[in-house]
Amino acid sequence: MGSKNKNRTKIIGAAAAAGAALGYTAVCNQLFDFTVARKSLWSYGGKKKKDGKAKAVPLDRYGRIPEQDQEWLKNREQDELEICSTVDDTPLFGRYLRCENPKRIILCAHGYRTNSLKDFAGVARWLHENNCDLLTIDQRGCGKSGGEYITFGAREKYDVLDWLDFIGSHNRKGLPVYLYGVSMGASTVSCASGLTLPPNVRGMIADCGYTSMKDICTLCLKKWFHLPAFPFMQSFGRRCQRKAHFGMQEADAEHALRKCRIPSLFIHGTADKFVPPSHAIRNYQACGAADKDILWIDGAEHAVSYYENPAEYRSALKAFFDRTEHRKPRETEV
Repeated sequence: MGSKNKNRTKIIGAAAAAGAALGYTAVCNQLFDFTVARKSLWSYGGKKKKDGKAKAVPLDRYGRIPEQDQEWLKNREQDELEICSTVDDTPLFGRYLRCENPKRIILCAHGYRTNSLKDFAGVARWLHENNCDLLTIDQRGCGKSGGEYITFGAREKYDVLDWLDFIGSHNRKGLPVYLYGVSMGASTVSCASGLTLPPNVRGMIADCGYTSMKDICTLCLKKWFHLPAFPFMQSFGRRCQRKAHFGMQEADAEHALRKCRIPSLFIHGTADKFVPPSHAIRNYQACGAADKDILWIDGAEHAVSYYENPAEYRSALKAFFDRTEHRKPRETEV
C-alpha cells in the first residue's frame, strides 16, 4: 500500500507540474497574441472580441462632436499613398490631406490598434484650417499597412524615417515638418526623435505616450491579467524575438528621447489610467531637447485631451508652431 501511495503521489505531482507548464505556456501565448499579433482575438481589458474590433476609448461624454469630426475627415479629398519599409519591405499606407496656403507639414501617427481617423479627427480639422498639410499614416500591423505584428515603436520608428524621406522628395516648398503622435504613436515618434532626422523636421508633439514597451506591457499584465511581471514578461520578450523578430528594448521611448534635439511638446491628461501621467514626466525629463514643454489637460482620460479642453490644446499647438517653425534648420540639430 505504501508503494502504491507513493506512486500515486508522484503521478499526481507530475500531472500537476505538466498542467502548470501547459497553463503557463497558454498564458504566454495569449499575452503575445493579445499584445503583438495583428490578428488578435483579444481586445483591451483581456476579453475576447466579438466583432473583430478592439474596444475604443469611450467618447460619449463629448456628445456628437467626435463623430462629426470623424465624418469631416473621412469626407475630405485625400491622396492615398503607399511606400515600402526600407527595413523589411513591409508595405506602408498613408493619406495626405492638403490645405490652402500650407505653412507646415504634420506627420500623424495613431495609437495602439486604432487609426488616424479616430485619433486625429478632432485636431485634424483645426490643423487643416490653420495652414497644415497632414500626412496621416497607418502604422505597421494596422489599417491598410502591411505587417503581421505591432512592435510598439521598435520597427515603426524606422517607418517614420521612410515617411520623412517621402515627404522630403515631394516637399518642393521646403515647408517645416513636425512629428505628431497619440498614445503608441507618441512613443513611435519619440523613438524616432533619437535617430538622425532630416534638417527640416522642426519639432515633435507627443500626446499621452508611454515610456517603453516593457513598462506599458508590465502595467497591462498586472491590470488586465492580474499576473506578475516575472516570469511572464521574460517569456513574452523571448516570443517577441522568436516570432516577431524584435526586442522590447528597441521600443524604449524614454531612452531614445535622451538623444532628441528637436523642440518637443508633451501632452497628457491628468486622469489617464491607461498610460499614467508618470510616463509623461519621465519622458519629458529624459528628453534632450533644449526647447521642451509639457501640457497637462486637467481631467482628461487617455487620448482625449483635445476633446477635454480644445481651447487650451489649440493654444499650446499654436504657440509651439509660432516658436519653432521659423528657426533655421540647423538650430534644431544642435
